[in-house]
Order: sequence, then structure tokens, then C-alpha cells
Amino acid sequence: MRVLWGRCWEAGDSPPYWPWIEVLRECIGDRTPDSALDPVAILGIARQAGSAPHQGDPGGSARVSIAPEESDLGRFALYEATTRLLKRTAESRPLLIVLDDLHAADAASLQLLRFVAHSLRGSSILLIGTYRDVEIKTAPQLSAILAEISRDAHTIKLHGLDRKDVGEFVRASGGRGLGEEALEVLYRTTGGNPFFLNETLRLVLAEQNLANISPESIKKIVIPDTVRAAIRRRIELVPAEVQDALRIGAAIGVEFEFALLQRVIEAETASLLDTVGRGIAADLLSEQANDARFLSLRTFPDRGNNLSRSRAG
Repeated sequence: MRVLWGRCWEAGDSPPYWPWIEVLRECIGDRTPDSALDPVAILGIARQAGSAPHQGDPGGSARVSIAPEESDLGRFALYEATTRLLKRTAESRPLLIVLDDLHAADAASLQLLRFVAHSLRGSSILLIGTYRDVEIKTAPQLSAILAEISRDAHTIKLHGLDRKDVGEFVRASGGRGLGEEALEVLYRTTGGNPFFLNETLRLVLAEQNLANISPESIKKIVIPDTVRAAIRRRIELVPAEVQDALRIGAAIGVEFEFALLQRVIEAETASLLDTVGRGIAADLLSEQANDARFLSLRTFPDRGNNLSRSRAG
């Protein structure tokens, strides 16, 4: 399969359709002059390529406006032309399109994704989009569009690694000499989260020889700055009162009793229940399965990314 990859820009301020622009650049290939690599020109050339007839086909015209955002009709023409271009590209070789970090996508990119996903039947195209569900929950507009896209897709929830997988990951990453007890501590420390595990393992291997790594030494490892930054970004997505509850809960422990949290915060039951509910909705807290009076921190839940897959029928 030919693979085309488009990544949403998480830092913000990217042009509309940015992940699609990356995909279309690959589709257009040598037909794109160096002077026409700006986003507007890319969309225009892609639209022309998608609207133009096959060689030998009668009729048709490649003269198409490159300002698709001006009207609903213009946007629809862009969507249709983009879909035709992708299908035409897949005729000679199956096509895999990956759109990464859709939680950072602009609404225009998601609307185009919605159109393309709905139009894939009969083509040799596999379309994969990845997103972090926590960020999507805080963006109602994006959440609504993704819900519509899911009607034409399969959603696969990606979970953290289990104990066996953590062992295989460590051995594949150069930690073949790590003992079983140390592996268990590493698993419990990271919760099987691949990013947390990878960053912690890199730090462990950089600071110590494998022969000297013990369960106690892993427990003393300071959380890597990259992991701290990721945790901070997640916490900043929820209101201030939820952040305060998370900090107090973290000071108590990974697991803590609701009544103890209430005594420390000195909040009314209804108010604190609402705060805790927001933390649970953001997947930062969870109720104990066997006793709802106790809560657990889920700063790195075992459910990391969601992966939506649209495939031709």
C-alpha cells in the first residue's frame, strides 16, 4: 500500500485543512512546482486534479477556483474533488491515509474527513485517524463532528500495555537484563502507559547499568520532564477547582477516600460531587470498582488514544 500521512499541528494557528494539505502534497507529487507549495495553491491544484477528467475521458474542465472557503458550494466542490483525487490515486495501488492528532484539527479538516469517510465505498482506501479522547471531550464542536464520522468508521480504544507486554517492550528497548521484580515495579509505576513507560525506561537506562537496576532504584527515579509536561497539559484542560482536587488527592495518595478529600477541601457535598464528576468525565479520576467511596487518580489512564478507522466497503 502507498502510505500518505497528515499530522494536525498541536501548537495551534495552522492553516485550515492542514493535515489534508500534507496528504495532498504527496498525492500531487511532481505536478506541484516549488513555487506553489503554499496551502491555498495546494488546495487549488488538488481540486483541479480531482475535477479534471481521466486521460481519454470526454468532457470536463480543470479550470477550478482555488478559494473553496468562500461558499458552501465551493467547499462541497473541494470535498468532492479531493475525494475523486484520492480514489483516482488508489486505482493503481491501494492507499493508506493516516491523519494523526485529530483532537488538534480545525473544524474544516474534520468536515472534509467526514465527507471523504462517507465516500470511500468501492475504493481501495484505508483511512485511519487518531485522537486523544480527553481533549475531544473538552471541545464540543469537534466531538460532535467526530461522532458523525464514527457512523462510517470503526472506533478502536487503545489501552495501556499489560504486564507481559511491558516485559516485551523493555526487552526490545535494551532492558534484557532487568529482573522480574524490577519489571513489576516499572509496570506499576507507569501503569503500562507506553509514553510514560518509554520515557521512564530511557531515564533508567541512561542513569544506571542494567546490572545495578533494582526495584528500589526504579522507585527513586524522578518523573521525566517530558512526562510532567504531558500531565500538566492534561490537567490544564479541566477547571481550576478540579485541578485543586487532583493536587490534594495526589498529596494523599494514588487512591484516597472521598470523605477525606472533603474534609481537606472543606466543600459542600454537592459541590465536591460535581467537581469529582468533572474529574471522572475527563478521565483523570475513577471510582473504585468495589467501593465508590474511594477514588483513584488516573493522570495517565490505560486508555490513551482512540483510533477511528474508515475503510472501503
